[in-house]
Amino acid sequence: MLVDLESPPGADNPVTTTLRSFGGKPQKVTFSPTLNLPEGPRRLLVVQTELDVSIVDLDHARKNPRPEVTVRLSDSTSTKIIQPAQVVFDDGDTTRNDDARIGIRLANDANVVTPRARQAHDRLG
Repeated sequence: MLVDLESPPGADNPVTTTLRSFGGKPQKVTFSPTLNLPEGPRRLLVVQTELDVSIVDLDHARKNPRPEVTVRLSDSTSTKIIQPAQVVFDDGDTTRNDDARIGIRLANDANVVTPRARQAHDRLG
């Protein structure tokens, strides 16, 4: 459930949403700052499980809901389970709306996963 603490309770507050899961359970949520994306300024919610990361467009959670984008971190052919440890955001050049990035530091791997917020936004709607 997503609850908008700045809006009164009603038919669209709280909102129920379902996240795709590859077997993980939510471990941590992170709210992005406002990011400059193609449809205008947006805030995203990133939900970390022990296996993947889901991205929800908060500006479309109540009106015109869009499906979340789930980034699976482990390769289905590998026996190593990659776990997210931390999520960070970078809005990029403030004069552009196509270069915001999300960085996912991994708990048990030296790599950092960087899906572009623009790509997630395109998939969100």
